[in-house]
Amino acid sequence: KWWEGGGEDDHLPIRWPRGHQDKSAFDCAEWIDISQGDIIIIAGVSNMGKTAFCLNLLMENMDIHPCTLMGNEYKPAKFRRRISRMDWVEPMTPDGTPKFELIERHEKWADIIRPDNINIIDWINLGDNFYQIGRIIEEIQEQLHKGIAVISIQKSEGKALGLGGSFSEHLARLYLTFDFERLTVRK
Repeated sequence: KWWEGGGEDDHLPIRWPRGHQDKSAFDCAEWIDISQGDIIIIAGVSNMGKTAFCLNLLMENMDIHPCTLMGNEYKPAKFRRRISRMDWVEPMTPDGTPKFELIERHEKWADIIRPDNINIIDWINLGDNFYQIGRIIEEIQEQLHKGIAVISIQKSEGKALGLGGSFSEHLARLYLTFDFERLTVRK
């Protein structure tokens, strides 16, 4: 009975995106238990809020956890414009350095995973190789220690899962889908 001894609690308290003006909240947050080493998948139709969710997740957590944001669409001017709209948070330390790490990346995501950080990947472009998503997620998870990975992928309109189908769902602890005016907790 190796599990009876317990061990240290591996729960990772996450602050979920919320509405700072209307005080709206991610209603199911109290039911979600994220542990160290977990994978969160955000699958969404193009331009339906994946990046907004990722940026808000980063801003909510950068003061309590080390965070790394990786993406293929974060050019400096565009990124600065996006976060400047988030007037409810200060993304810089008093000495003028960012409270998070930002990495532009297009492939080989597992190579840059920070094992103990909240790693937010916005987004993994699979090209025509949708079937590879399962292996990519597995490689990312293998690099995690006390941290987690939040992985954003594209989803076709009307489909239940992101590109790669069930291969994108197998290792996820939490699987969210974004469609027109709808956020679904799939898993």
